[in-house]
Amino acid sequence: MKPDFAGVFTSDWHIDKTRNIEDTARCVDFVIAETIRLRGELGRDVPFTFTHGGDGFRSPSPSPVETDIMHRTRKLREYGIECEVIVANHDLLETEEYGRVHAFIDMKNLGGAMTVVEEPAIMPVIGKVNGVDQQIAFRLLIPHIGKAKLQRLGMTYPQAFKRTLDEMVSQLPAGSRIVVVSHFFVKEAKVGPNDHIMDGGHLVPLADLQDPRLLMVLLGDIHKAQKLADKPLVLYPGSIDRVDFGEAEDPKGFVYYEVYGNEVKVQFIQTPARRFVHIVADLVGPKTQGDRFFDMPENPSDIQPWLESKMADYEAKDAIVKVTIRCGPNQKGQIDDRRLNDVLVGLGADRVRSINFDVVTAENRRAPEITKALSPVVALEKWAETQGYQDMTRQSIVIAGTKLIGVSK
Repeated sequence: MKPDFAGVFTSDWHIDKTRNIEDTARCVDFVIAETIRLRGELGRDVPFTFTHGGDGFRSPSPSPVETDIMHRTRKLREYGIECEVIVANHDLLETEEYGRVHAFIDMKNLGGAMTVVEEPAIMPVIGKVNGVDQQIAFRLLIPHIGKAKLQRLGMTYPQAFKRTLDEMVSQLPAGSRIVVVSHFFVKEAKVGPNDHIMDGGHLVPLADLQDPRLLMVLLGDIHKAQKLADKPLVLYPGSIDRVDFGEAEDPKGFVYYEVYGNEVKVQFIQTPARRFVHIVADLVGPKTQGDRFFDMPENPSDIQPWLESKMADYEAKDAIVKVTIRCGPNQKGQIDDRRLNDVLVGLGADRVRSINFDVVTAENRRAPEITKALSPVVALEKWAETQGYQDMTRQSIVIAGTKLIGVSK
């Protein structure tokens, strides 16, 4: 049984010539090839759309090298695939509201591969009903709302988005199948390697999206792929490539969806994103069986060969590698970071981003109970306790730190 309509949703390519652009290009080519494959398997009789959720570039003024990669999506048009992209915050100059200066301006002016959506737009899904073309669903494309627009409206981002959404839905026939595409942070979404929950007035509450009139909400902005709700379906596909080591453990890809009546089937398809490997050698912390470095040699002169042998425990081949060595002052003098770099290159690392030393002295030694497993706020509380501050001072530090970090416990 074929679906009523289907499509590919991808977002946050962040094409940037200064950062792993060859890796990003490889992932873009993969997304394009998979989209063509999926379209071919489905057949041309099913309505099919390729939608980009914005942040195609890191800068609103991309170079020709960067735009050339985006223009590879022209190939999709050769296979009769409808393509569209919404303008998002990285694509847009912060001082402008949507519809002004953005990274996709040349694609719009030169008749590029994708329809560039600068302002909220209702796109009908046209399908066959009893052999006659009819509107069988609607896509509501809502680009990023710029600061100038918010100031003119005197609204927060959630307020402006909700008003825009309600106005668009009110124009559609009752009972329509509605797919919303936009680009913003949902308050309940998880970000970062420790799944932090953000906080702030600019975040859209998930409750604003759990509207029974909607079938599906596809979002860009957060790089971690995740599903936030089922009815309606609310999800982020995440980015297609890793941009930093905070995303080292996150699977990267895009989503393919099929709609049958009011049911949505979604498949997450992983891209060949370059692996990021962060090697942390803690030579001064507590040694446990769970720590790869628990068998560190006692003789300082043996530290260098021991570290070099430990590099092989990590799958560095074809990866971008960063090394952090936490050690004492005397231990640092025994470590040759250039030799460690050569060892990693010899193991097949694509590149070694950095080898950093965190030199621990008696004055800055961190309490053993402060570990990566703790949230930033709890870790700050424990650190304040180790410093001997009085209760009121500790509370002031934690309150100020919580506001700066912007996360909950």
